[in-house]
Amino acid sequence: MKQYIRNGAILSFLVFVLAGASLAADVSRNVPARLSFPLQTSLDISVHNISDDSLTDTLVFSYTGTETLVLASQYVRIEFASTFANWKIVTYTANLATTDTLHQYWGSLIGTDTNNHIPMQWKATTDSVSGGPQWDGTGTDFWMWYKDLGDSDYVQASADGYTTFVYGNGIASATLYSGVPEVTPTYLYVGAVTSSVNPDEYSTAIRFDLLHL
Repeated sequence: MKQYIRNGAILSFLVFVLAGASLAADVSRNVPARLSFPLQTSLDISVHNISDDSLTDTLVFSYTGTETLVLASQYVRIEFASTFANWKIVTYTANLATTDTLHQYWGSLIGTDTNNHIPMQWKATTDSVSGGPQWDGTGTDFWMWYKDLGDSDYVQASADGYTTFVYGNGIASATLYSGVPEVTPTYLYVGAVTSSVNPDEYSTAIRFDLLHL
């Protein structure tokens, strides 16, 4: 019985102490605190001459009729930022409004006669390359074939990474498609495979998208 009384007294003391600790303050004041991390995405591109880095607006391929490979005389400079957890930057062409279920060759310079195509490849680098990067047209050394939205295999090719040149994770972390850590800007070079060219006027528009996953 004494043990029960002793335990009860201890319990009563603890209840009293705890109750005293939760007594209302005589005066209270609040200090606001906050953290702002807004969603942000930006993508800015500019075209520069390889020869002197001067600003221009068009990729030009100088072809005289004998070359089998022609590197554009310009590169594209891409500046970017994103605060999304997972994001990427892709490049492609949109020569067709609908999908050509039979062909995969529309990522090209297209002639006024749309049967005439000149395939293109691209390579992205962390820095501008004096004279342009080495290129042999085989799709090696991280040169990628351009894909078009109308290609029969565009969806699968995009999923396989053919169109992606930067992968991002938040604003502070990005990786070039070759696995090299990347910070803005990125430099993109484009080559035309001119082993078989019919006389014509060829053109296309190269697109760049930043999107989150």
